[in-house]
Amino acid sequence: LVVGFATQNVLSQAVAGMFILLARPFRIGDVVDVAGESEVVVEDIGSMFTVARRKDGLLVLIPSSMIVGQKIVIRSRAS
Repeated sequence: LVVGFATQNVLSQAVAGMFILLARPFRIGDVVDVAGESEVVVEDIGSMFTVARRKDGLLVLIPSSMIVGQKIVIRSRAS
């Protein structure tokens, strides 16, 4: 049961990550509000996590499943 739940979670993360990689709602370098984080700079977009840097310099790993289906505010686009 535990293995099944863990596998389901990993698969849902991977599917969400693939959606983000294909749909490209934001790009590396964009400043966005997403998953409860405000004005973060997107540093990397992967299949499991998006890595963003907060204003205080800390890196935040945002699980892909927290991004899909949520509102994303793009404050500025990378050039």
